Amino acid sequence: MYERYAKLLEEKNLTSYQVSKNTGVSPQILSYWKNKRSKPSYRNLKKIADYLAVDVDYLMGESDNKLIKPEKKEHQIQMPLFTRLSCGTGSFVDDDVIEYISLPDTILKPNKEYFANYAKGDSMIGAGINDGDLLVFEKTNVLDNGSIGAFCVDNEEAVCKRIRKSEQGLIMLLPANEKYDPIIVDVENTCFRIVGKLALVISKR
Repeated sequence: MYERYAKLLEEKNLTSYQVSKNTGVSPQILSYWKNKRSKPSYRNLKKIADYLAVDVDYLMGESDNKLIKPEKKEHQIQMPLFTRLSCGTGSFVDDDVIEYISLPDTILKPNKEYFANYAKGDSMIGAGINDGDLLVFEKTNVLDNGSIGAFCVDNEEAVCKRIRKSEQGLIMLLPANEKYDPIIVDVENTCFRIVGKLALVISKR
């Protein structure tokens, strides 16, 4: 944990003396931390994290995301906005979070978990999705036939398409633009994951 603190000081061209002076955390506490005699209390870690403009979970080594999560507001649903969706593990990479956004719980379900991503290209224009639109997905690994969702195919970046399942078990990811061919998924030889169901499209126009 101290190693992250030291790296942040180097990145920001700061010293522990400056941190102590501006946060009120005593030099002795920082010295004990450095020498692994003890670690600062959560309260002091929060002061240090706020001063260094990082999330306290990052400083504590519990997250790889430096961004500070905003305080949750009443009747608002908070979610990460990703630059891209990682398909290497089928999970989400904290380093790819642009920011955290909030939307009213009147347009989303409060008991669900969501993430957001910007639409890329024109393959889904027939479904009202244009390049640059903000797409909000409900996290799920199950989709009804014909639903639009986010999908990971092998190790490529996740795609937004409409899923179509045949009676024979064939899975196709369909674009909403006849210029593009569907993606045929061979489930026996392809790493395929459903990562989200499209919940909301917010046009950039």
